[in-house]
Amino acid sequence: MMRTHFGPGGDTVRLISPGTRFDTGDGTRIAMEQGASASGDWNGMHIEPIDPRSTHSAPVVLVYPYGIVVDQNGRRFSNEGGGLVH
Repeated sequence: MMRTHFGPGGDTVRLISPGTRFDTGDGTRIAMEQGASASGDWNGMHIEPIDPRSTHSAPVVLVYPYGIVVDQNGRRFSNEGGGLVH
C-alpha cells in the first residue's frame, strides 16, 4: 500500500515500530473490496524524523522548529525546549 499511495519510494520508508513490517494493509484492502468506505486523508502520512544510526525500535528525533525567544534587550527569558511540544 505504501508503494500504491506514495510511489516507488514508499516501500523504502524506515519503519520505527517493531511489528510494522507485518502491516501489509491486507485488512484495509479486503474491507474496501467488500464495500467498506475509506475515510481520512489518503494524500499524506504521519512521518517523523529519525536518527538513521540508531538500532532502537523508536529512534525518533524531536525537532523544535522555533528558535529562541528574547526580550527587547536581547535576553532569553523562556526555556523553549523545557517541555514536549505535543
